[in-house]
Amino acid sequence: MIPLETMDHVTATAVWHGAVHQAEKLGMKGKAAFDWADEIVIKSQGSASAIDRSNLQRTMMGRSLSGLQTFTIADYNLWMRDILGIGKKGANLLQQGVSLASAV
Repeated sequence: MIPLETMDHVTATAVWHGAVHQAEKLGMKGKAAFDWADEIVIKSQGSASAIDRSNLQRTMMGRSLSGLQTFTIADYNLWMRDILGIGKKGANLLQQGVSLASAV
């Protein structure tokens, strides 16, 4: 379990630093850039979001039994919210079509 946790930490840290760099290029500074980077990590690394973890996955035994479940939940959330626009405020049919076409 330790190698998986280590790689998850390394990946999440790299994504966070890249997101801060991108946020700064977009003109964000300080806390705004950090908050944006946190949001990117949560969206891209399913295990970073507490909402994407069940009570079972909050224990060591649960994490070892369901190690890849957070990926499945995060992938489902990506498809529902960002690609299909379900539950996304202000999404219109054209945006949903473009998102779906680019995802496929």
